[in-house]
Amino acid sequence: MNKKPIKFILFISVIVFAILIMITFNIGTFYNDSVLNSFSKQLYYCKLPEGTVIIEKQNICGKLNGNGDGMDFLACILITSDKTIDDLEKYFDSINFKGAKSSSKTAKLQVITITNNNLHTEYLEHREIIFNEPIRINDFKYYAVIIYDGGYWNFLDFRGA
Repeated sequence: MNKKPIKFILFISVIVFAILIMITFNIGTFYNDSVLNSFSKQLYYCKLPEGTVIIEKQNICGKLNGNGDGMDFLACILITSDKTIDDLEKYFDSINFKGAKSSSKTAKLQVITITNNNLHTEYLEHREIIFNEPIRINDFKYYAVIIYDGGYWNFLDFRGA
C-alpha cells in the first residue's frame, strides 16, 4: 500500500483542524469588534450642541471593570465646548443611547472635564484610554463624553477574561 496519500490526507487534516481552531478562537474577537463599532457610531455621529467640536474619538472593549469574566463596551469622544458640563450632560442624556448588544437596554452616559491626556473614569478599572491630541487647558475647555455598556458574555474573546 502506498503511504503518500495517507500522509497527504493526514497533513491536510491537521491543517484544516488548525484553521478551525483559529477561527473558533477569533470569531468572538471579530464579533465583539463589530458590536463595538456599531455601539460607538451612535455617539460618534450624533448631533452635537452648538459651539461643540469633536477633537478625538476612541473606543475599547474587554473586561473594563469589576471582577470575573465579561465583555464591556466603551466609546468616548473628546470635545471642546463653550457649554457648561451640566448643559452637556442634559443634552447628551436626552439622546438615550442604546446598549451594545441589547437595544432594549440603555447605555450609561458620563460627561467629565478633561485636564490631561489620560481618561479617568469609573468604567476603566483594568484598561486605559490616552488621548492623542495634546490637551491645552489654558486655551479650551475639554470634556469627554462616554457611553458604556457591559456585563455581556465574552463569546470566546479573551479580552473579556
